[in-house]
Amino acid sequence: MDVLYQPFFEKDGSISGVLLVSHDITGRKRDEEERLKLEAHVQQVQKYESLNVMAGSIAHSFNNLLMGVLGNLELAAGNLAAGSPAERNIINADKAARRVAELSKLMLTYVGQGQGDVRIIDFSLLVENMKGILEATVPKNIRLKFNLDSRGVPFNSDAAQIRQVLMNLVTNAVEAVGDNEGVITVTTGIRFCNSDDFNGPFHEQEKMEGNYVYLEVTDNGVGMGPETLSRALDPFFTTRFKGRGMGLASVLGIARSYKGGITLHSTPGQGTQATVLFPAVAEAVKEIQKKTHSEENWTGSGTILLVDDEEMVLEVGKEMLEELGFFVVTAVDGVDALEVFDLYRNELVCVLLDVTMPRMGGVEVYHYLQDHDQQVPVILCSGYTEEQIAERFRELLTVPFIGKPFRLPELAAKIRATLAWE
Repeated sequence: MDVLYQPFFEKDGSISGVLLVSHDITGRKRDEEERLKLEAHVQQVQKYESLNVMAGSIAHSFNNLLMGVLGNLELAAGNLAAGSPAERNIINADKAARRVAELSKLMLTYVGQGQGDVRIIDFSLLVENMKGILEATVPKNIRLKFNLDSRGVPFNSDAAQIRQVLMNLVTNAVEAVGDNEGVITVTTGIRFCNSDDFNGPFHEQEKMEGNYVYLEVTDNGVGMGPETLSRALDPFFTTRFKGRGMGLASVLGIARSYKGGITLHSTPGQGTQATVLFPAVAEAVKEIQKKTHSEENWTGSGTILLVDDEEMVLEVGKEMLEELGFFVVTAVDGVDALEVFDLYRNELVCVLLDVTMPRMGGVEVYHYLQDHDQQVPVILCSGYTEEQIAERFRELLTVPFIGKPFRLPELAAKIRATLAWE
């Protein structure tokens, strides 16, 4: 309420009266609060979109380079004589390069672009199976409690990523409690969510109304103030000396990759409640276990066209395909690929095609091949993830795909499945 007053004076200077004017500004304050909330949301969306583009571009470049590094290391290891003194160096280099590949994957996970082996799993059962690990991780000054929904909580996800979510949330809660006596509670369940449940921060994309399974980790640790809470899920933000600042950030990324979300409620001195939500499946689907064949020592035959604009990827890819028994012809971009294709059209058993190239990209080449020769199978390849490619090119959802960097067994399995060879 705004109040203005104007006194009235007599000739002797005394006040004979006062004029009071009041304005109800409740609505104006409410509008201002809504405006500030909207501005904060827009800023969050812009920050997320910028990080999305940056992470995707960096990861794409990393993966192309790592394809050359890891592919050459794998081929070198296979050609080493038994007991070679260089074996240890190659193994150590391979380990280091794979850690870089994990960092690339972590960047994509933060912006929700990384999914692994997705299948229907039971949230409660997964947590139940991790009880022993969690109890061994938590120090003796902290009591760990579990409230798991006994009805079963099915949803589609990669179990390894959900274990990472659980470990990150519990680890964060342990650090928040510190050396004090504390309690950490892990809860699972299913609840109906509408758009209002996703109005808070960290939800840049609109979520579907419906049933969501949730994992909730609550602690009675130090808690967070509003400023810290607003940045808690930013990558590399941490208030702890030993922290990397990627624990909660990766949790948010994994939730995003499954069209889910996360909510954080915290009060300084009272603790924090972190809830991760994933869309529930309509019903538990019984998984069909497919019989798999061993790829060990598998070889193919025939001619494969390998198309990539990265010279190192082209060289190592050619060697890997030759290792698998194929005769390989190469092309450095889409225009070159069409010329080589016309020369070897009657011999080709498969085309391994990079998606992003100068002059003519892999998508244009794929459509050309579909229009002129639908008999030759195509496998798309990219340093971008399959999710990123599918988002940009919806028509490619059913085309076989292999992401860089890949190993020889992965390449063999993909070609074998694509050509339906036993």
